[in-house]
Amino acid sequence: MFERFAHEARETVTRAVAEAGLRGDRKVSTDHLLIGVVHDPGASQSLGVTADELRELADALDREALARVGIDVERFGPLAPAAGAGRASFTPGAKDVLRRALGHAADAKSRRIGAAHLLLALEECAAPEPAAILLARLRELRGPSAA
Repeated sequence: MFERFAHEARETVTRAVAEAGLRGDRKVSTDHLLIGVVHDPGASQSLGVTADELRELADALDREALARVGIDVERFGPLAPAAGAGRASFTPGAKDVLRRALGHAADAKSRRIGAAHLLLALEECAAPEPAAILLARLRELRGPSAA
């Protein structure tokens, strides 16, 4: 499937893998793909958010989730990325997004999967997928036209 990815879609996946590493996550998830896709100017403009803003929102959601289970992140300082090496693996949700992006490209009769196809697939995610939660929070903060 990756041979059908256009340059910007390949960059999105590469950025998602890097984002997972930066966040200390062992697998690439839909939130990493979403942060990766907003590096594309069209996707960023469509959502009305930058990668840095989305990353900050993801961090805030992580802190909220940890607080709900009684972990005070501020007490321990910033979380360090987990040590890990090797080939990146994708969560089932992230794999599904990549498959749906292929379907969107086929529906559009496009020979290549672009960032726009990835964004469409990400927008179809439902909770508990991290991208769905991030997009819902973004809508709350920016209004329904933001995402």
